[in-house]
Amino acid sequence: MKLKTTTLLLTLLLISTTHAEERKYAQPKFPPVPKMKSHEYAVFVENKYQVFSTEKYDDLEYTVGCIKNRDCQASKAAQDKSAPKYKTENLFHPAAQFCEARGGKNLIALNDKKEEFNFCRFPDNSMVNSWSMYLKHNPKKIIK
Repeated sequence: MKLKTTTLLLTLLLISTTHAEERKYAQPKFPPVPKMKSHEYAVFVENKYQVFSTEKYDDLEYTVGCIKNRDCQASKAAQDKSAPKYKTENLFHPAAQFCEARGGKNLIALNDKKEEFNFCRFPDNSMVNSWSMYLKHNPKKIIK
């Protein structure tokens, strides 16, 4: 009887410790993703989702209004040819590093189908698709 009681206590202790560890490393709870239309995305910033629309120009996807705004930081960064070019070797996420080298912050956005996309957000809140900006300056080489 003593062995069964000890085994039971050890099992309960192990289970409670495991659950405590799971809670310690649990992912934060996000509110439900808002409903969006096509060409709309949502990013989780400051404990809430922010929805934005995009438009394409010169093979790049920008937040609406950025293309016509001469002070738009996303457009300036995407068109700047003097920004550093990175080799893709040994880079965990080259588009994110390219974004940050230009003064932006890489964010994961969800579209209306809940697919993930990378957007580079600048201090003026303008955004450009991180991968399209990176690939514009670092085109893929065709292997023959």
